[in-house]
Amino acid sequence: MIDLAEIISEDRIIELKAETKEEALRELVGAMAGSNCVLDKEALFGAILEREKTLSTGVGIGVAIPHAMIPEVTGFVIAIGRSHKGIEFDALDEKPVRLVVMIAASDKHSRGEYLKLLARLMQKLRNKEFRRKIMFAKSTRDIREAFLSGQLEEGQ
Repeated sequence: MIDLAEIISEDRIIELKAETKEEALRELVGAMAGSNCVLDKEALFGAILEREKTLSTGVGIGVAIPHAMIPEVTGFVIAIGRSHKGIEFDALDEKPVRLVVMIAASDKHSRGEYLKLLARLMQKLRNKEFRRKIMFAKSTRDIREAFLSGQLEEGQ
């Protein structure tokens, strides 16, 4: 199983300044670019935008999980953005998004591992108390710790 502690870094947890979906995606890709796993920031941004054109990753409940698997990424990387005012994201429930969890991975990773990571994060994000904890967290460290906490791990 992928260790979230290895792929969620405080320097990739940001307060989004974005007013639009594309601006939010650009900010998060910018945060990811600091990872040595991201070899080409523009290729990643292009892949994320292409994925959004296919189907919005705004899953509802104020959450979006944009993601891409491309050769220009060498491992799993996560960036987390929080917006207190909300961003129009073409979400399934047509409501603004306040939490954006972006996932990038190498296309050489197993699709199964990738899907398990997506499911694990979605399981956490579906929990209303967990989302509240993230929205009211006072620091990036608190947000990271919430994602790493044992609550709602696989099998619970």
